[in-house]
Amino acid sequence: MSARIVLLFFFLASHEALGALSICGRILLSARLDAADEVVDGLNRAFLSPGGRWASVPSRNDGQADLVELPTGRVLSNLEIQGHRIRNLIFGRSGNHLLAYDGDRTVAAAFLVPEGIHLWTWFVPAFGLHVRPYLSTSPDSTLLLVPRMNSVDVLRNGAVIASLKDLPIVQRGGVIAADNRTLILFTKTGAPEVYAIEEGSLRLIRTFTLSGNNHSFDIRSGHLDSNGRFFALAENSASTYGSRVRTWNVNTGNIYQAFQFRESRVRALSISPDGGLLAVAESHSVRLINLGRREVIANLTGTFDEDAFMRDVVFSADGTRVLASLDNSAEIWEWDISSALSSTSGSDNTTHD
Repeated sequence: MSARIVLLFFFLASHEALGALSICGRILLSARLDAADEVVDGLNRAFLSPGGRWASVPSRNDGQADLVELPTGRVLSNLEIQGHRIRNLIFGRSGNHLLAYDGDRTVAAAFLVPEGIHLWTWFVPAFGLHVRPYLSTSPDSTLLLVPRMNSVDVLRNGAVIASLKDLPIVQRGGVIAADNRTLILFTKTGAPEVYAIEEGSLRLIRTFTLSGNNHSFDIRSGHLDSNGRFFALAENSASTYGSRVRTWNVNTGNIYQAFQFRESRVRALSISPDGGLLAVAESHSVRLINLGRREVIANLTGTFDEDAFMRDVVFSADGTRVLASLDNSAEIWEWDISSALSSTSGSDNTTHD
């Protein structure tokens, strides 16, 4: 085997807790939803910006959202798509822009954060063909990636600039790199692929290597570190109550490492600003993984309602705190991870060969 192929490590959940710290979090912001507000086509949770500086929460006005400051909860602006109910929101990776789309998935609107200034609106009736669109934006939010059933569009300021058509595998999502010139696409079972964004088309650069069973897992989310060095993918087993997280070296396409968890479902991922830590949100806890040491160093816990599951997880801008939001709840939780960082201060957290 080539020396460039990185060894694949599996850590079973039954072994992870042995040397890991247990850190109990606190409620940073609580805006509980009334039963009348928990509607099918409306917001039912808070959404967090990268760095944890802002959050969007359900507004008192039906079908709208409020942009709030953390940790104060002060409302900064109100978000509205005229004539449509906001169903979902996505912060750009810089945290300075926000994308909202409606319950019918036929319209998307971009807003400036924190002012809430409307930038552009995109109307695409065919958008509703995708059961669950995995929209994503470039870090500066000038580009929008729209995966559909068997095609992919890249938009700039609401206009399509590049596309892939007639793809053989249903597209699940992707991540646009900070240079706005490359992106990573992932499907339900196929290997992630790196593309160059060119005017009118997307050009394949490389395909990532795969290992293990790739046909009995359902992809939950993908995440690219801020420097574009490696890509993390969360997958849940389709046949058992298990999950795994795999990471790749973006430059080589080789698998860097993998973590397999028994009896848990991964719901969100986040990579620390320095690229050394990976936060893996499960239903009612967050695992903190040191990527340089390839081990779980802390389990972040709290007292959550049984029907409230993790949905968003982010690191603070300085990397010393982790924040998470939950489904069916407008609660935002926070963990101080300084103790976990100090216990690993002698390790190399930033090398990803």
